[in-house]
Amino acid sequence: MRERDEKAISAVGRNITKYRNEKGWSVRKLATISLIEHSSISEYENGKKDIGISVITRLSKALEIHPGKLFDGFDE
Repeated sequence: MRERDEKAISAVGRNITKYRNEKGWSVRKLATISLIEHSSISEYENGKKDIGISVITRLSKALEIHPGKLFDGFDE
């Protein structure tokens, strides 16, 4: 994976964690609401798994944020 991609994946993971924590939710609660496996969410949050647009859409809807917010802090 290219360094730029790794930075984007890392930024998205940090932001998933940030917004999930702001809601006071566990990984399992986010998984239930977004219909994404909790183990996958954990991998996204830790930057260990590449994330597709459909997952970004589902997570942002569950977290009630604009999808672009998940890329905050990512500078090319």
